[in-house]
Amino acid sequence: MSAPFTQRLGLGRLWYRFYHDGIARRYYWRRDFGKELAVPMTLGEWAMIARAATLPKVAPTPGATAVLACTFMTGHNFWHQTVFCASSLARQWSGVFRPTFFDDGTLRSCEVAILRRIFPESRVIRPDWVRARLDEMLPTRRFPILRGLRERIPMVRKLVDLRATSQEWQLYLDSDMLFFGHPAQLLDWNARRIPFSMQDTVDGYCATPERVNEVCERPVARFVNAGVLAMDDSRIDWERIEYWCSRFTEAERRHILLEQTISAALLSGGPREILPVEDYRVLYQPTEQPPEVALLHYVHLSKSMYFISEWRRYLATSLAT
Repeated sequence: MSAPFTQRLGLGRLWYRFYHDGIARRYYWRRDFGKELAVPMTLGEWAMIARAATLPKVAPTPGATAVLACTFMTGHNFWHQTVFCASSLARQWSGVFRPTFFDDGTLRSCEVAILRRIFPESRVIRPDWVRARLDEMLPTRRFPILRGLRERIPMVRKLVDLRATSQEWQLYLDSDMLFFGHPAQLLDWNARRIPFSMQDTVDGYCATPERVNEVCERPVARFVNAGVLAMDDSRIDWERIEYWCSRFTEAERRHILLEQTISAALLSGGPREILPVEDYRVLYQPTEQPPEVALLHYVHLSKSMYFISEWRRYLATSLAT
């Protein structure tokens, strides 16, 4: 990318805003990781932002007609992670890569420009369009709990904004992931269209499995990780979800993992598949020797290796192939 183009995107202002907007997050990093990791994590993320803005454009394979569509929720604090995840997946696909980026309401114009440059086949969905669509599909008078949760809990938008505005199959991906190999099972879904998710090592839900089963009045799938989640949005019963949410306590509804809990309950209503942990791994702890798998999802304490070294390892791997 040329220097004039970089300057037009206002990366200096972008870094300045990221620094001030991320003060709270870095406070938690220092609390959770300690100063010895919080500082290199911060420096690593700044470097990641700079590199994300210069990643090459994803061009379709000449003559290819097959399309891989996927969806991300992103924003000012996450767009660079989205760019890396989407780029790493696009490298594994020999066809047209068509991502949709839902703006959580914080994307700057320069960040939207970066997304559109790198992914020319992409769509960026802005908040005004989402609100208008939700007023049509989930009017507040009929879904007061869901609409209220959406306003108060950003993670709920992964469920409500993405799924309620769609009436078709959709593959959703979290941004804090990197593809290091060919995700055969994930790409196979593009042809077979079967609901699936990643498998976690813990029940990451808003309540105990027994409590979730009681609220949802069904045996809810265990160990679902919604970092990768594919399902047919036209089959979602939103009135049932409103009912489930009404039965959870206020503390359970406010839980950061409510969205993943509801997703697990939705997957429990019929046939589904789980991506094999041998190739799709959720990492909770940092490790000196990352596993050789197709996909790594960096959660909890593994965020340290993600920001310090893993995005660099992905670049080194991708440049070597």
